[in-house]
Amino acid sequence: MNELLEKIIQAHGGFDLWSAHDKVEATVVNGGGFFRFKGMPQDTLSRTFDSLAS
Repeated sequence: MNELLEKIIQAHGGFDLWSAHDKVEATVVNGGGFFRFKGMPQDTLSRTFDSLAS
């Protein structure tokens, strides 16, 4: 593991905390001022993604 990744994991609870979990889930909404500024279409539907740890 590189030094930056070690610092990030430590700042967010440490490796033992993250190792205790076997799944990550996130809900994403694609929209906001940045997308309008770039001329990209707005998509206000929320989507949930998950990933199991290997």
